[in-house]
Amino acid sequence: MIKTLLKETILVMGLSLVFAAGSYAVRPHGFPQVNRPTAIKLPESVTTLDAKQAKAAHECEHNLFVDSRNSFDFDLGHIPGAINIPLDEAITDDSVLDTLPKQKRLVVYCSNIKCQWAEKLASLLDKKGYTTYVFPGGYKEWTKQGWATEGAQ
Repeated sequence: MIKTLLKETILVMGLSLVFAAGSYAVRPHGFPQVNRPTAIKLPESVTTLDAKQAKAAHECEHNLFVDSRNSFDFDLGHIPGAINIPLDEAITDDSVLDTLPKQKRLVVYCSNIKCQWAEKLASLLDKKGYTTYVFPGGYKEWTKQGWATEGAQ
């Protein structure tokens, strides 16, 4: 009886691992633990901003901040005035990008320096003709500086 229970437990655990691996394999961003950040080659027309530059850009009315994280994370907290365009949605249906104002300069950010969704979204926006900047430090760097945020936090 114990051998049967042990075999069934191992079988269930093995099937769970196979299912988990399969579900991560079809995700656009791959395995979170294995998908280590490597430098994404941004188009030359996309500029990277440090925290102070991002803060200065935020104070300019000609800039619009775009949060590339999922809507759950956006609702928990985001840079004031930012709009949410999750990378997954932009990849699935890039017409969502056409809703952005062409006259604004877009500052795209994600969670932190390890998250590269901002760079990927900025590249998509650049291909559509938007003036695009990336703030790699993202929401984490913004909050680390003690600057105001919106959302549930």
